[in-house]
Order: sequence, then structure tokens, then C-alpha cells
Amino acid sequence: SQDDDCYYANCNPNDSRPDWDNDGSSDSPGDPSLDIDDLSGYGPENTNIDLAVEGEYLVGVDYFSSSGGATGNTIRIYIYGQLQAEFYKELSNGNFWEVAVIKWPASGLGAPCIEDLSTTAEECP
Repeated sequence: SQDDDCYYANCNPNDSRPDWDNDGSSDSPGDPSLDIDDLSGYGPENTNIDLAVEGEYLVGVDYFSSSGGATGNTIRIYIYGQLQAEFYKELSNGNFWEVAVIKWPASGLGAPCIEDLSTTAEECP
């Protein structure tokens, strides 16, 4: 559902955002913010969660453009400020790329795991 997605129309840090941590507020540390929404198309765009809660987070890219030309997309996933994964794919107008799933454990139950959706191998326990 787009109501739960973090994208330009609903994830501005100064406006109401999706309630990803289900605490009844859309302005808490467990809710995402799109800190940079690059409208020129050259990036980067920057989405943050200050305090992730247990669950699975799909990382995806929706190529939305009126120009329609193909472009390369690099996705970098940082956890606790450290680069954990990097992905690249060329997309054309109208493509949606499901990049990865971040599986965030309950507090104190281990480290988060990143499942690369471009492979068929199960990478997370």
C-alpha cells in the first residue's frame, strides 16, 4: 500500500509520515523520513529510520520520470552508519525494482540481515 511506503508525497521529515513502528504517531524515531528527494534525477536520495522495530523492510525503487530514458540506479544500505550492501541496476520509465529485504530482529536478538532479492539463495536465517 502506498500509505505505508516512504516516497516523495508522504515521507517529508517536516510533514506526516508513515507509522512504521505502529506507536500511533507518524513523527517518532521508528518512522521513516525521506531526507533528500532528488528531483533532478542524479541522486542521491536518502531515506532514514532512526530506530527500527522488529520486522521486514522491503527496499524498492520506482523509476518515475516524464523523460522516459533508461538510467542506472545504485542502492546503498547502511546500518548503524556502516555500508552493509550495495546494488546496481539499470531501469527505464515505469519499472519497479524490488532490491532487498532488511530483516530486523527483536531488540537484543542479533543483527539485522539483508536478503538480496536478485538471487534465489536464502541469505537470512
